[in-house]
Amino acid sequence: MKSALLSGKKGKTVYHVRYLKSGISAFIRYSIIIVLSKLGAFHIMWTCHNIEEHNFSSTGQNDRLRKWLAVHAACIIIFHEDLKEFLPVSAADKVVVASFGDMQSFVEGQVKTNSDFKSILRGWKNKNDGPYLLSVSAAKKNNLQLAVDGVQLAEIAAIFIAPNVDTPSRVEASNILFYNKNFVGKEIKDLLLEKKIIGYVGHNNVSVPTSLYMFASYGVPVIGMDHAPVNSLINDFSLGRVASTPEEFKEGIEEIIKNYKIYSKNAKKMLLKQNWKLSADVHSKVLSKL
Repeated sequence: MKSALLSGKKGKTVYHVRYLKSGISAFIRYSIIIVLSKLGAFHIMWTCHNIEEHNFSSTGQNDRLRKWLAVHAACIIIFHEDLKEFLPVSAADKVVVASFGDMQSFVEGQVKTNSDFKSILRGWKNKNDGPYLLSVSAAKKNNLQLAVDGVQLAEIAAIFIAPNVDTPSRVEASNILFYNKNFVGKEIKDLLLEKKIIGYVGHNNVSVPTSLYMFASYGVPVIGMDHAPVNSLINDFSLGRVASTPEEFKEGIEEIIKNYKIYSKNAKKMLLKQNWKLSADVHSKVLSKL
């Protein structure tokens, strides 16, 4: 469980939980934190952007820990309104909504090169022209098979960067580059700056993915899973299209290519309403009341 100690109102200590973790050691740590909070040692503030954490092998354990923390937290900051329905009704009065923001500075800060990927990419590009579909995620709960099947139907080239993720089936085609050997840094920025890149957000768990904000930061339209809250973000801000089948994926790709500039402008507009300053203001107001 990643966390930090912060200062709340009148110097009151706030224990800030950012991610949930599984296992016996995490359970013991939760127990101690909750007991200490009940004794008045600090308040618990939970910033939640994943309802279904990536590292939980047991959905049941994930659900129990989430509900347990929700009951005992003094405040829960969710990163999209859709997440509220997955929290206990009894915790509704504690919930406030924030968001992620522009990820460009983070991407540009990744200066380490991956020579292996760079060499493979160079050879692949000699055989494939853009536009490309680009997927960047190390998440295990990521539906890459839908995108693989969809790009085959759409006859578009695709690059999947998925460190330590198992290779999906049917990726032998020359138009698909699937790289899972190691993390990729500087090369991602170079890809995002290319013309008519289309991002893929394949999270099929209830999660607010940072990759969606990464694509928006570079004006890259996206196609994503028809799954909350990804579908709400894409539809509410008209960032691209959502899909549940390879056929819908193909239609979405064709629609985005046809109206690329419109979707690209919408991606930039989203960051005016969902950004770090507004998110920081939400966190500051919460801290001032704890």
